[in-house]
Amino acid sequence: MRRPRKTQKPHNQEFELRRSPRLADKFQKLPDDLILAIFSKFQDDAKTLIRCSSVCKNWASLVPELHTLFLRFFTPVGDDDFPPCFQYHHHIPKSAIPALMKLFANLKSLEVKLCFSQPSNDYIRLKEMVLCSDVHRYESSTLITSEVGLLTSSNGAALSLQLNLTRNSTQDNSFLEFYMSISDNKPKSLTSLEIMTAKKQGFGSGGMVFMTDEQISRLKDSISKSRLNQSWLENLENVVCWLKNAPRNQNSLREQVLIVYKWDFIVTDDGKPPVIHGRIPKEREIKEWLGDDDDH
Repeated sequence: MRRPRKTQKPHNQEFELRRSPRLADKFQKLPDDLILAIFSKFQDDAKTLIRCSSVCKNWASLVPELHTLFLRFFTPVGDDDFPPCFQYHHHIPKSAIPALMKLFANLKSLEVKLCFSQPSNDYIRLKEMVLCSDVHRYESSTLITSEVGLLTSSNGAALSLQLNLTRNSTQDNSFLEFYMSISDNKPKSLTSLEIMTAKKQGFGSGGMVFMTDEQISRLKDSISKSRLNQSWLENLENVVCWLKNAPRNQNSLREQVLIVYKWDFIVTDDGKPPVIHGRIPKEREIKEWLGDDDDH
């Protein structure tokens, strides 16, 4: 009489059961600095980092030690609630901001990209730097630009201004509301905050012409009344600065036009109200602000 054969687990399953505890135990024995270095490879994946913080107490204490984070949020505009993104990526809802800022309590640098529910050519970028933060004084400097149009010229012809007629004031307001929400919940350790709208269609351009509202109004009036050429852009009374890119055709221009503004914010412990000082930034400050424009 044959003995009943024992039910055997599949080889792969038995191997997984035998291997997983050993690997987990070895990973737990890694130095904290090395684990943090591994976590830093997921700076653009908050979802994975949140999951890692739930694995064990040690990981839960290490995830908040990250100093840099890249996030992508979805912000609905009006009644639309679907992001028209051309590539797949995970969107974080705006309601998650307080919990995220509480988890990543030691952040020093935060970069955010916003995807809006309505497709638009609008491109807004804001960068805030904390210059001083102690018990007696808080001081920050914020620079913001917004793409408004395109300046073109072909074969030395007069300048032509193509304004972005699809600008969405509701989207602009949503951007500022989002910035205020981050500011209200950001950790005290944060010294660099950058928020920008995700690039969609864009104008495509050679260089960038930074101007104030007043200068853009003068440009519109001047173009309607007379012929303007490249020398008009080289006059610092007409523009804040012009950052050129060498065009393929030296006789043609295709320059992105952006409104630029900067303000300094100071709070002291002497009982005086906060001071907000708006001013026109210098070319050096704009170049420093641009920094590395790579997508993350």
